[in-house]
Amino acid sequence: MTQNRAILLIVALTAYRVLLLAFDRTDLFVDEAQYWMWSRDLAFGYFSKPPMIAWVIHLTTALGGSDGRFWIRLSSPLVHGATAAIVMAFARAVTGSPRIAAWSGASFVTLPGVALSSVFVSTDTILLFFYALATLAAARLSLHPAARRPTPAASDDPVNGPRPAVGIALAIGLGLAIGLGLLSKYAMLYFAATAALAAVVVPHARMRRQHAAITGLVACLTVLPNLLWNARHGGATFRHTSDNIGWTGPYFHADRAVEFFAAQFGVVGPVVFAAMIAAVSFVLRGRAGPSDRHLALLSWPIVGLLVVQALMSRAYANWAATAYVAGVVLAIAYLDANWKKGLRISLAVNGSVALALPLLCAFPQTHLPGQPPILNRYLGRSALSLSLAAQARAEGLTTIVADNRDILADLVYTLRGSEIAVRARPTGTAPRNSHEQDMTYDPSRDAARVLLVAEVPLACPFDTPVALPPIRQENGFMANRALLPYAVDGRCLTP
Repeated sequence: MTQNRAILLIVALTAYRVLLLAFDRTDLFVDEAQYWMWSRDLAFGYFSKPPMIAWVIHLTTALGGSDGRFWIRLSSPLVHGATAAIVMAFARAVTGSPRIAAWSGASFVTLPGVALSSVFVSTDTILLFFYALATLAAARLSLHPAARRPTPAASDDPVNGPRPAVGIALAIGLGLAIGLGLLSKYAMLYFAATAALAAVVVPHARMRRQHAAITGLVACLTVLPNLLWNARHGGATFRHTSDNIGWTGPYFHADRAVEFFAAQFGVVGPVVFAAMIAAVSFVLRGRAGPSDRHLALLSWPIVGLLVVQALMSRAYANWAATAYVAGVVLAIAYLDANWKKGLRISLAVNGSVALALPLLCAFPQTHLPGQPPILNRYLGRSALSLSLAAQARAEGLTTIVADNRDILADLVYTLRGSEIAVRARPTGTAPRNSHEQDMTYDPSRDAARVLLVAEVPLACPFDTPVALPPIRQENGFMANRALLPYAVDGRCLTP
C-alpha cells in the first residue's frame, strides 16, 4: 500500500462515517448527554473530565446551529481521520519506511475501537489526536536517524536533531500537544511516562535538554487553567479520577485482568494485537532493532500497567487506547517483516467492522436470534424521558427529580428548551456526578411539588405520594426494570 492510497482510504472512510452519522438512530449515551450539558456552560473543568470535550461539542453545535445528535457527534469521525494521518507521519518518522507508514495509517483508522468511537462522541477520540501529535513532535525532536528527512534540509542536523529555530518550534508544539491532551483526559500522562522510559532505554529516543525544558514549561502553562479550576472546586476531577482507580480491596482479580487483556483483541483487532504480542516478544529476547524497542516502550507499559489495574480493581477496555498510537506501528512493522499477508487479513477483518458499525447505528434494532438489540444500551433513553415528561404534564408538574445518572442525563438533553426543570435527588453526601454537583433539588428554590422517578417504593412522613403508572420498557437501557414515578411534596426528598 502506498501513502497516497492510505490517505484516500482515510478520507473515504471518514466521509462514509460522516454520511451515515446523519442516519444514526441511536440515542445519546449517558456520557455523551453529560458532555453536551457541559458544552452549554463553558469552563476550564467539570466534575469527571477536563474541559476539552465540552469545548469541542460547543464548537460543532455552534457551527451547525443545532444541538442535534449529528452535530454533537460530528467531531468524532473527523478527528479520528486526522489522527490516522498523524499516525502515518509518526510511523514514517520512527521507521523511515513509507510502506509501514501507509499501512499504519490505514490500520489505525479501521481499528474496531476507532470504528466504535467514530459513531459516538468520547474523550478518548480527542485525547488520541493530541497523543498522536505529541508522539510525532517527540519523534521529530529525537536523535533518531529515521526521524530526519532522507536528504537533510538546512533546518536539520542528522546527528544532533533539528536546528535551533525548528527545535524550539517543535518543542513548543510538543508542549501544547501534551497540555491540550491533558485538557482532554488525564491519561495523557502516559505519554510523559513512556517517553521518559524510552529515552532512558533507547538513546536515539532522547531529545536535547533545552527542548525538554521548553516542552515542560509550555505543557504546564497550557494545563494550568484546569489545575486552578480544580483548586477552586475541591479537586473534583481529581477525586473522580481517583475513585475510578478504586484500589479499596480485595486486591486480586485474576479474572478481570484476563478479561481486560482479552478485550484488547477486540479493541484493535485480533491480528494487530497478536502482532503486538509477537513484536514485544522479539524485543524481550533481544532480537529487535532500536525502532521496535522504542515503539514497544511507548505502548506496552500502558497495557501492562492497566493489566495490573484490572488485577487490583477494574479497568475498562478503552483505557489502553493511548497504547495503540505506537502499538499499531509496532504491529505493522512486525507484520511487514514477518507476515505480509497478515497486513491484508487484518485490514479486511477490521475494515469489515469499520463498515458495519455505522450501518448498525442506522438500524439499531438489529439483534441476534433470541437476544436484545446489539446496541440496546443506546436505545430507549429519549422515549423514557418523553414518557416521564408526559406524566409530569398530566399532573401539572414542572419539575422532574431522579437519582439515576442515566435518566438525569437524558432528561436534561431530551427536554432541553421545555418548561420542565430536571433536578437530581438530594443524597446528603458528597456529589457522585455532575448532576448532583450542579443541579440538586432544593425545596427553597425549586417547585414545591415534583415528579420523582424512583426504583423502589417511596414513603414520606410529610405527604402521601401519588403513585403514577409504572414505566417498563421491553428493550433499551432500562429493559426489564420498573420505574416508579410519584407526584410528591419536595420535602419528602430531603435526606
